[in-house]
Amino acid sequence: MIEEVDKNDIGVLISSHNLVDLEKLCDTITIVEDGKILSHACLDDLMGELTKLQVVFSKRIKDKDLNIPNILKVSNVGSVYTLIVD
Repeated sequence: MIEEVDKNDIGVLISSHNLVDLEKLCDTITIVEDGKILSHACLDDLMGELTKLQVVFSKRIKDKDLNIPNILKVSNVGSVYTLIVD
């Protein structure tokens, strides 16, 4: 696939949550959530702009408590919250 992309100067759409795998393949990354583009940038620039944080709160918090402009995405499993921060 990599040879075809290079030879024909084409792009490929890959859907993944694993940035480590994408680092090996991609030059440009577009982050999409609910049909909206959250970010589009060169992979190196994007990795410099975004930070993934995992935090634990002693009690469950409300979604509105994390409605902060620089937080692009929030997900949680139990008391562990994963934040993508610009």
